[in-house]
Amino acid sequence: MMKYASYNGNVFRKMKKYGGKPLYITGDLDLSGKDVTDIGPIAYVDGSLDIRNTKVSDLGGLQVKRYISDSDSPRERIREKQELNAKLGEQESLRDSDEWALEQGDETGEKAHALFDNLVNVGEIEPLSDEDKEKLTILRRKLQDLEQEYEGLDDNDDRAYELQETIDETQTEIEELEENNVDVYMMKVILMMMIMN
Repeated sequence: MMKYASYNGNVFRKMKKYGGKPLYITGDLDLSGKDVTDIGPIAYVDGSLDIRNTKVSDLGGLQVKRYISDSDSPRERIREKQELNAKLGEQESLRDSDEWALEQGDETGEKAHALFDNLVNVGEIEPLSDEDKEKLTILRRKLQDLEQEYEGLDDNDDRAYELQETIDETQTEIEELEENNVDVYMMKVILMMMIMN
């Protein structure tokens, strides 16, 4: 049926026979290499779904019983970005609790420290200097103060524009420093990025 619909799942939404009802596919659904952008009303695949080399970016609420192959599709890039953001959040949580401090005796933390030290020694990464770390801390505090001051302004306050400019400049400075802020807690993320590339 997908073949006759030129692999456009939306065709089924317009057919009276289906009346916009969700479709259930028995077996595998192989759309790889097809000019597909939307899976339409397909709700369940009782097998595997292959959307490699397609233009599919969103599966909606589609459930797949076995596995999904999505390499070289927009969905792969979106999924990888979501996974990377999840890892960054996880690493931030570890950093906040200083869970990988060497005195904690955590095996994963010790491995992360060993990898970090090795990458620094071979020149692959360059951590922030103590001076830059201190500058980053000061800038974060400054941004917090500026934002509080901005929130406290009246709508007609003449300083709003100038204050917003200062906030933007401070954020840019922070972002530039954070881009180079590689520490032991970034090791999982760096490894993930190396695998993705």
